[in-house]
Amino acid sequence: MALKPTLSMKQTQTLALTPQLRQSLAMLRLPTVDLVEQIHTEALENPLLVIGAPPKAKDSPSAYDFALNTVADTVPLGESIRRQLAMMSLSALTSDIANYLTGDLSDTGYLETDIAETAQTLGVAEDDIETAIQAIQSCEPTGVGARNLTECLLLQIVEKGVERDTAEKLLDHTPQILNSDWAELSDVLGVPNEQIETFAALLKTLKPEPVTNHHPDSRPLVADIVVEIGLDRRISVSLSENYLPDLTIDTDLLEQAKADAKAQEYIEAQYARAQNLIRAVQYRGETLLRIARAIVAQQHRFFIDGTHHMTPLTRRDLGDKLSLHPSTIGRAIAGKNLELDGTLYPLSFFLGAGLKKGMTGEVSAYVVQQTIRQMIEQESPDSPLSDDAIVKKLRADGVDIARRTVAKYRGCMNIPSSFVRRKIAAAQQAPHRSPGHRNHLN
Repeated sequence: MALKPTLSMKQTQTLALTPQLRQSLAMLRLPTVDLVEQIHTEALENPLLVIGAPPKAKDSPSAYDFALNTVADTVPLGESIRRQLAMMSLSALTSDIANYLTGDLSDTGYLETDIAETAQTLGVAEDDIETAIQAIQSCEPTGVGARNLTECLLLQIVEKGVERDTAEKLLDHTPQILNSDWAELSDVLGVPNEQIETFAALLKTLKPEPVTNHHPDSRPLVADIVVEIGLDRRISVSLSENYLPDLTIDTDLLEQAKADAKAQEYIEAQYARAQNLIRAVQYRGETLLRIARAIVAQQHRFFIDGTHHMTPLTRRDLGDKLSLHPSTIGRAIAGKNLELDGTLYPLSFFLGAGLKKGMTGEVSAYVVQQTIRQMIEQESPDSPLSDDAIVKKLRADGVDIARRTVAKYRGCMNIPSSFVRRKIAAAQQAPHRSPGHRNHLN
């Protein structure tokens, strides 16, 4: 039976990178102070956009005014990359995708995106995504846009003049290189022994993260979400209405401009821009509130019973619950804060993978960190707990954890090793000597 070519029509839905979509995604990622600043900038250019006071604003200056008067100007990583992309000769599609992907950059510069899912979401080919990633990776700092440690190191090595193929070969044998098995590797890889030795020295100068010396965020911290607990232990979640201004359109000016044929085209364009901005701000608020309510629902025992009741919750888990892409979750919580009883918590604080506990359970990494801190606070100064001892105690409680994970958590909490803690304890217990005291030999 011969196959004959046929024509057929198929209707599919894809997410196009329209200007309105790009604006909505950009607004979603912006912290409140930056969003207010962008709204004021837009209002200076758009005569139809009217900025009113925030719904619950008091007589005190707005977050925007406070930022202008007290905070040094800093450029977030994503904005820095977008500025560099704007100076490149990229196709319109590559530029749109690359700007979209900047929203998936972590604070350390790694690109947290799934190429297949992103291609499907945007309705583009995976090769188009790869081309956009290459554009991001050509930006400064070197290594930005890497998707893993190996790629981060590779980008730095190539920047230092090593051929990419050679660098990839050598990186595949990093353990042997660090163990100084150079002669054997020289035969296996066909690379001169001197080059391997030089590469080993180069490896020690590389950064494990693309962005390691980023400036701390100096912007004022404001609450985006307010959580209140009633006397009946019911939790209410709402958007803060103290900072974002009320946005409206000047309808009188719009009607006047419609009567002027020369101004009509200009005013229609400004009207569309104002509408898109208002919709983008509304979308940001609605999405942020949905995510915050889902987080509070998952972590309700944290809010009611205390910090030791944090449960594991990943962006993917939350995205599945809300039918949102994990990158949308990431954009929404970036730089956003939740207020509870006068204390601000970053929304990202409530998300994180868990560790296995028992046969089927999981425990939050935050809870494990606090358990480690409590163990160390209760240890004997003369006999501080080693990381191995902490591992044994946690495993006895059913927590499946490796020694390197304990060391990592301890480092995150700025707790020194048991060796250093022992030296500190010994120094504190040593008898105090006055500056004029001298030892005398009998």
